[in-house]
Amino acid sequence: MLIEKKVRVEEVESQNDIKKALEATLYVPDEKVRPKIIEEYLAYLASTSKDEQHDIKTLVAFQGEEPEAMASCHDHPDYTSYGRKCGAIGWLSAEKPDAMAALMTACETFFLERKLHKIRTGINFPKSLGGLGFQVSGFGQPMLYGVGFSSPERNEITFLQQIGFEVESEYTCLKVSKKTWQKAGRVDDDIRFEYVPVSRMKEKAVEVQALAEDSFQGLLPDTSGGRFAEFIHAFEQMPPVRDMLRDDIDPSKMSANKAFLKAWESCDLENITPLMPMAYDKTTGEMVGILLGLPDLYQHWAGEKITRVNVDTAIVRKGYKGRGIFSALNNIGQLTCGFYGMTYFEGTTVWTGNSRGVNNTDAISSIMPHCTPIRKHVVLQKRLKLKKK
Repeated sequence: MLIEKKVRVEEVESQNDIKKALEATLYVPDEKVRPKIIEEYLAYLASTSKDEQHDIKTLVAFQGEEPEAMASCHDHPDYTSYGRKCGAIGWLSAEKPDAMAALMTACETFFLERKLHKIRTGINFPKSLGGLGFQVSGFGQPMLYGVGFSSPERNEITFLQQIGFEVESEYTCLKVSKKTWQKAGRVDDDIRFEYVPVSRMKEKAVEVQALAEDSFQGLLPDTSGGRFAEFIHAFEQMPPVRDMLRDDIDPSKMSANKAFLKAWESCDLENITPLMPMAYDKTTGEMVGILLGLPDLYQHWAGEKITRVNVDTAIVRKGYKGRGIFSALNNIGQLTCGFYGMTYFEGTTVWTGNSRGVNNTDAISSIMPHCTPIRKHVVLQKRLKLKKK
């Protein structure tokens, strides 16, 4: 008669032990990039653990000596949900309900000790590596850097629901199915576009942060600060753009839009960040819009040319709606990336609904008519009660 060993949960601190737990539990659809994902996450964990603002613990559930499940409990200083502080559980994997239940009990204790009574899971920091949410559709699509991945065979969502979590937010990834968007033809003459090299990105950080703070992030389910550094890290890992620049490209023949042509003429195309077009008000000199794309480093790590882009973040300053900035950034962004062989674009983790009845599907179809839904993810939430002494 086989007697199943009791599940025990332990904090794991050494890089070697965390690596073993990840190798035993982490599902990655493409085995070629799995070792690099683990390496990148361990580097992030080592760096973050040194920051006193971050309180992070890796918990592993064992049966005997074998890891059965793991999770990262993260009291992130900048992570909020609908503008309020919230606990984040990421890199969660479990194939058995008893391992999940034991692991989540330990996670709840971690957050209650820190007086955090709302926790969300599927929050995989750094977002550029782990993505957001558990995947629920689009499993046949290729992996894309910065997009969450899950096994269609595992039942983590069901296990979580059995212990009191609920599906709170839904996110959709949208394939950009049209190369140009007609609204961009109406962009104001007062708007100019700019590209800069990676070496100048850090000096743009303050402007990007000010622009983000002037957006609607307080209304969104999941936001966190400090992400601009993630983009810099991704851009620094790309091959030199001079080596990616196509020989057959003549920018002067790629568009009749004068603002686009001026942007290309004013920069060194052999030394720019093609995934970060910026829009400025000529009169005030302030940044009024930006697109931040992530190169598909999964392709790069697999030894392939980078042809795919995760259009991760789009921001337009309040008061500039209807001036063609968003659509123009889309158009110049696609055209410019095409100079370097990047031809596939996917707008990722777009908030489409929540458990309170919010449904943004029709609004998104109106705002982004050039896109087609391609995969979905969900984030689960639980409200914790104070334990009686």
